[in-house]
Amino acid sequence: MIGREAGDERPYVGPVPYGFHDATKFFGRARVAAEIHDLWEATQLVVLYGPRGSGKTSLLRAGVLPRVDLGDAHLLPVGRVARGAGGVTPDQGWGNVHVFSLLSHWFPDERPADLSGATLTAFLHDIPARYGSDGDPLTVLAAIDQFEELYTAYPSRWPERADFMEQLLSSLSDHPQLHVLLLLREEHLADLLADEARLVQFGQRRRRLPPLQQNEAFQAITGPLGRTQRFFAPGEALRLAHDLASISLPDGMGTEVQVTGQFVDPLRLQIVCSATWTGLARDLHQIEVPHIPPLSRLRDELAAWYRRMVAEVAAQLGMPVDTLFSWVASTFVEEARRTRTAWEGPATTRGMPNEVVRALRSRQVLTEERHLGGRWYGLGSDRFAEAALRAAPRRDQALVRYRHLAAAEDAWVQGALAAARHRCRLGLQTPSEAGVHIDLLALLGHMCFVDGALTEAAGHLEQALAHAHTIGDVQRIGGLSADLGRAFRQAGDMEGTLAVLHRAIALDIDDPRLLREFGGSLQATGRYEDALRAYGRSLQMEPASYDVRLAHADVLIDLGRYEEALDSSKLAADLADSPSSLVRARAVAKLAGERLSQMS
Repeated sequence: MIGREAGDERPYVGPVPYGFHDATKFFGRARVAAEIHDLWEATQLVVLYGPRGSGKTSLLRAGVLPRVDLGDAHLLPVGRVARGAGGVTPDQGWGNVHVFSLLSHWFPDERPADLSGATLTAFLHDIPARYGSDGDPLTVLAAIDQFEELYTAYPSRWPERADFMEQLLSSLSDHPQLHVLLLLREEHLADLLADEARLVQFGQRRRRLPPLQQNEAFQAITGPLGRTQRFFAPGEALRLAHDLASISLPDGMGTEVQVTGQFVDPLRLQIVCSATWTGLARDLHQIEVPHIPPLSRLRDELAAWYRRMVAEVAAQLGMPVDTLFSWVASTFVEEARRTRTAWEGPATTRGMPNEVVRALRSRQVLTEERHLGGRWYGLGSDRFAEAALRAAPRRDQALVRYRHLAAAEDAWVQGALAAARHRCRLGLQTPSEAGVHIDLLALLGHMCFVDGALTEAAGHLEQALAHAHTIGDVQRIGGLSADLGRAFRQAGDMEGTLAVLHRAIALDIDDPRLLREFGGSLQATGRYEDALRAYGRSLQMEPASYDVRLAHADVLIDLGRYEEALDSSKLAADLADSPSSLVRARAVAKLAGERLSQMS
């Protein structure tokens, strides 16, 4: 783990679960990853359980998913049965909240209105079957991460838990090609086994994932260094793995003593490796004792890492660090210490400029998820919640100013579409600052857009854009123009699309989303050279953007520059954060390669 991001342009700086693009840097769990993959492909229901923080999500995303042969299986995106704060929303008959959440993850391109009130069995029945080269239907591999949320989220809607299990089991019965992998915390295994009498008919197999053992930690420390020119001094990696297994125990005399345990906490391993790696000089090759930070308690190590990362962002962007501490805690942690998510608006996320939010994301304080047609942010780990609350000097006033927006977002991720719109309109009727009103209109526009109500979406976005022009908010003008242009383009109004984007571009707004949408619109109208320049400017600001890199490759194909397109599509493949993204990048690369071979 110490060299997790070594050898590429993305600095590894934080203790978060590994992702799909980290497969070549994920060490220490090869045997169990292969076992879980084989069980999943052979069995309709597999349960992977383990203690909190044992690395289940990392194992799935960086160890199991990359082993799937995408030509022999239909792999759905990783699902979740809950998102958001899990608070109380008015019951307006929108269906099972867990079913809605799972379907919106498994089928992210479907309209939320079509998912609300749907059942798992009926929805899966309507999905066209895919067939392999032998003519047999492909196995559908579906994973559900953090399945314990079925038993912990949405306490006011507990009757829906039994209904969800009934639907899941019916889906397994009605669709023999469906193979489900459940990941959950060990303490909730008994909740799942309440249904064991019905689970066994699907050949249920269970595997426990313990925390890392010392030898696995040693592999995780040293394995990624093979991609670099760095190495540990003799014996130092073994010593570090041994020290990481140390724990503090009371000696009965009011003090604590250090003893060596059997396991290494993966989170602690990542924190220490993060602090070590980011502190090394660029020209250093041999890592020795002085380069490794002293160990303390995991809670203190995590709090120190969190404070350091947030302070770096505040210093980089010239803002008060206490303001940022307060905003993170207020936005992403409930008073009950449950974590929550926030939607990225055209220019701000709950009032914080997106530039700040993305900087927190780049340092792994926050994690990003594509969901319900947009980007959503949350804490990189639920174990950050305590550190965030401890660091915050106060609750930020954004919690009050943006309460209607937060409530609308919470309702929407629960499938309460009408309630979400109602909360936005209620906020618009409440006296507030202009920025809050703009963001409420933007969310209304976005919800309409993803549900296909393009005229209504454009109306909300035009109102928001007019307000932004009135107050001279350049950043909101850029983001809203991009969203409005996308709505016009989706409706086939290319003249309106280019007009609104040209007006924003004329203001010299450096917004990568605006340039990306401008490039797509130019490409759609056959202005390929202009589109290439727009994509190039966007990549200067966001060089690690998978979407722009892939669009860049696509327009190069349109221009007949196949060798450059092949290189760009390969870079997009390296940035892919999911199997479906990798498939798209490979398809573009294959097309570029075929065109190139036809020329020779």
